Amino acid sequence: MENEIKLIKNNDKRTDSDIEKVQEFYVFLKGTCPDKITLGDGHQPVLTDDQAFSIIWYLQEYLSVFPNQIEKCSICGELYDSSSEGYYSENRNLFMCSGCDDGIDDDEFEDTDEADSSLAE
Repeated sequence: MENEIKLIKNNDKRTDSDIEKVQEFYVFLKGTCPDKITLGDGHQPVLTDDQAFSIIWYLQEYLSVFPNQIEKCSICGELYDSSSEGYYSENRNLFMCSGCDDGIDDDEFEDTDEADSSLAE
């Protein structure tokens, strides 16, 4: 059948971490089907980064399918597990992975252009 989804891998034997599972789904939503999955023609989603992460967010926050500690870095766009790395700036409303954490203490800045310009340095 052309419209049939065929799963080749045995999900009972998966040892992927939560971040690995969410990243795989994120990449799938953006147009890259995992090697062991075959979709019929025209069924592969091809979403933007923001659209794909909106679906992940919905599955985290509303349906509780994915754990909600997986975040998308506001600076580089990479997904990260906020329970083990990264930072959220309430004053600047930014999620930052450990690679992009700029070390700026939120208490040093109000939500101003000065704080945002320091990200570009």
